[in-house]
Amino acid sequence: MFVLSCPFYGTKTVRSGAKTVKGKLRIPMNAVDAREREPSGASREDTTGGAAASATSSTHPLPLLVRAVRHEPVERPPVWLMRQAGRHMSAYRELCKRHPSFRERSEVATLSTEISLQPYRAYHPDAVIMFSDILTPLPGMGITFDIPERGPVVNPPVRSYDDLQRFREIDPYVSTPFVRETLQTLRRVVDPEVAVLGFVGAPWTLLTYCIEGGSSQTYSQIKKMAFTEPALLHELLARVTDNLAIYASFQIECGADAIQIFDSWAGQLVASGF
Repeated sequence: MFVLSCPFYGTKTVRSGAKTVKGKLRIPMNAVDAREREPSGASREDTTGGAAASATSSTHPLPLLVRAVRHEPVERPPVWLMRQAGRHMSAYRELCKRHPSFRERSEVATLSTEISLQPYRAYHPDAVIMFSDILTPLPGMGITFDIPERGPVVNPPVRSYDDLQRFREIDPYVSTPFVRETLQTLRRVVDPEVAVLGFVGAPWTLLTYCIEGGSSQTYSQIKKMAFTEPALLHELLARVTDNLAIYASFQIECGADAIQIFDSWAGQLVASGF
């Protein structure tokens, strides 16, 4: 399950498989579309190199995908893949041999940029998705994780009110500068009519990893919390949501035209629970 969200433009419901899914991550209204933002002198972004000039240019029309998300008339449906980069590409498999750590591939800007561009060069889609991971913003929130061969691990997991205090407000400029570099490079390199998509996990899915301590087949820990300590779960969800809104806004400020929001484990909830 995933959703596309643009600043000011609301949320686009996307058909995924046999289901129509929808949802919304609230992005603060100061997250301005990079294509329509006026250059602003010495801003915080300017302190480490400045936004790519093409991101603020008003000489190009908005990308096809962005116009579709804005519910504007378009000449055809935009085409992109939910997971464009990855093991289906021989170029990616060769890169993995040289850089076996997933965190290295997703947290070193030169590598994440190259991986993001591989399907763009091969398929010429209407959007380029930043190569990243759902868990990438966690350290900036105070939660540690790693991705060994068996899959993501959050240790210690988040399961109590004491653990709630581990969460802090994220400063993505400090904790994820590689995301900024990747997005700015992508916006500069790809054609103006191609959208650059940021990437975040939805609050439920991100918190599932935190509470379960990693991947799960049963999701027993978060379901147990939902029934036995719903107030704690809601407080955790609120903190994660606030941080993800900051992180998504940061990506927009760095050049993303829209944010792709993954809610991988939303299927574990009944409709009323979601």
